Amino acid sequence: SFDGKPKITLQRLGSNSSAKIGALLTHLKTLRKELPGTKSVVFSQFTSFLSLIEPALNRASIPFLRLDGSMAQKSRAAVLTEFAASKKGTVLLLSLRAGGVGLNLTMAKRVYMMDPWWSFAVEAQAIDRVHRMGQEDEVKVCRFIVKESVEERMLKIQDRKKFM
Repeated sequence: SFDGKPKITLQRLGSNSSAKIGALLTHLKTLRKELPGTKSVVFSQFTSFLSLIEPALNRASIPFLRLDGSMAQKSRAAVLTEFAASKKGTVLLLSLRAGGVGLNLTMAKRVYMMDPWWSFAVEAQAIDRVHRMGQEDEVKVCRFIVKESVEERMLKIQDRKKFM
């Protein structure tokens, strides 16, 4: 680091150890074979997880863009314009919080939720960026949940909160 302090990161060496990334790649590769040109949005609440997905997409030669809260407004607008114009079946990596407000992503047809959020409403708002008025095609949403983990318990909490 530049200030002499050690840089602390949550990033692992290589992303082959993530079952979720492997499952995501399987879905995206199948989609590219069956429906080339289909755009996808990949949501995660952790920007560090998005950073682990990026090299896996590069290795698989899957074109992608990234939008998160650290980006300036002009950069965000440029990413959205490029995503809308792309004909290559581009993947948009999007942090859950940055993807929850005022975006229209109806050019995508697939949504991948990499991790659950405590509040169902936050996830629903993000998914609604793709599945909203103006969407003419069926949108499929895939959630990656680790069996027998805290994620399963989070889903139960979401279910309880839905009806409050």
